[in-house]
Amino acid sequence: MSLSRLEGYFEDLEGLIEEVDTQVKNTIPGLTFGAKQKEIRSAQAKLKEISEIIDQLETESSLELNVKETDRLRIREYKSQLKSLKDRLQVAVNDTQAHVGRQELFGEARYASSGEMEDAVGLDQRTRLLSGTERLEQSTGRLQESHRIAMQTEAVGVDILGHLRSQREQIQNTRNALMQADENIDRSQRTLKTMAR
Repeated sequence: MSLSRLEGYFEDLEGLIEEVDTQVKNTIPGLTFGAKQKEIRSAQAKLKEISEIIDQLETESSLELNVKETDRLRIREYKSQLKSLKDRLQVAVNDTQAHVGRQELFGEARYASSGEMEDAVGLDQRTRLLSGTERLEQSTGRLQESHRIAMQTEAVGVDILGHLRSQREQIQNTRNALMQADENIDRSQRTLKTMAR
């Protein structure tokens, strides 16, 4: 993995993490119900993208020898930040659901449209569905990436075996040439001894 590519991943992660942090901390709490739902979905999509980038980095860094330990530590730190953002966003989701529940319980719900009422009823189901879909897509992505890396590794292995076979043949040829030279030297020595008599 080249240094510029790694830094590109890190820059993408930092930008996305900052955006979601701002959404969770500042934007979502001050919105009305319908706008809040939209902003939560936007943050969830970004969290999914962050998770995919981190999975990609973890897969590649586990197979690359030239990745520095400091970069591996950064990846782990991004993973920790991702977990924290997910937890904080879930708190915002839970608060929204609790607020809607209280309004319905006390008969105080005042929705601007029937669409907002549907959002309130289906929020929990959509959240679970998005979470399940996200996990499935992440698993599929990791599987595809692992398959790609395995194919690359196999190709490298075949290439190395070809080089080793060629080197083995060269060593055998050199050994045969040395054995022939030894035989010629022995024959020459016997001839010289015979001539010396």
